[in-house]
Amino acid sequence: QGIGTGNAASLRPTVMAAEAVCVGVRVRPFNERENSLGATVCIDMDGPTTSIRKVEEPDSVPTNFTFDASFWSHDGFENDDGNFRPLTGSDYADQAHVFETFGERLLDSAWAGHHCCLLAHGENGAGKSYSMVGYGKNKGIIPRVCEEIFKRVGRNDNPELRYEVAISASEIINDVVQDLLVLPETQPREGLEIREIKSLGIYVDKLERRPVHSYEAIEQVMDEATRNHRLPGHRFTCIELKQVTTKGGHEFTKVSMINLVDLKAGGYPMHQALHQLVKKLASKSEGKKVVVP
Repeated sequence: QGIGTGNAASLRPTVMAAEAVCVGVRVRPFNERENSLGATVCIDMDGPTTSIRKVEEPDSVPTNFTFDASFWSHDGFENDDGNFRPLTGSDYADQAHVFETFGERLLDSAWAGHHCCLLAHGENGAGKSYSMVGYGKNKGIIPRVCEEIFKRVGRNDNPELRYEVAISASEIINDVVQDLLVLPETQPREGLEIREIKSLGIYVDKLERRPVHSYEAIEQVMDEATRNHRLPGHRFTCIELKQVTTKGGHEFTKVSMINLVDLKAGGYPMHQALHQLVKKLASKSEGKKVVVP
């Protein structure tokens, strides 16, 4: 599965200043079917590098791919009452590690006032939803981002600064956009329209935005969206973060849109679209004039 983040500026001092996109990959444990078939691991990870070996040719040279992060989550963990934890000395990347690598980076960017996006893409069963949403005690990136937002807000001791947070949730099925905070039986058959304005960028018209004032409130909204979510739709969670500063009797507002996207496997057209998008973003970071869709 692939995990990517993007924003309008550099993400952290450790990332090149011109870089606006970071990409990571994660390998999951074998499922029951793969174990029953006697599947063999053909992937190795060393730091940010992922290597693929030809199992049938043990003496062949592996093919290496270097990303911003490679997360080994295939083995090396224990089940501690439903919470998957790394064994001592193992390289297992748990949910917390994935969040610290990409989720924290995303929030740093949002706090700086940038619109940003994190998306997960891969084949069916690759573990995208586990990384993004999680399961049981193993919270994914989305609930951890929501929790960290209010932790940061709670640490604010500036009387001239206040935060406003709102959340929306939507899905796309067969190119039709629907609001996940509306019951499926009352959703319009034609879906919602996608529009674009300079201040917010691309947005969904008439999509419900819920103001939230705590992690518990945002968790309730997420649970509602999950109940209304239908497979195999692409799921979008958008968090609007407003930082309102009062100076000299005037208010100054900094708005950041945090988009968290769980893409379902879309076959060849989806792969091609993402490939072209990454190529254009890479060219733009090199100073080339390109139109990014």
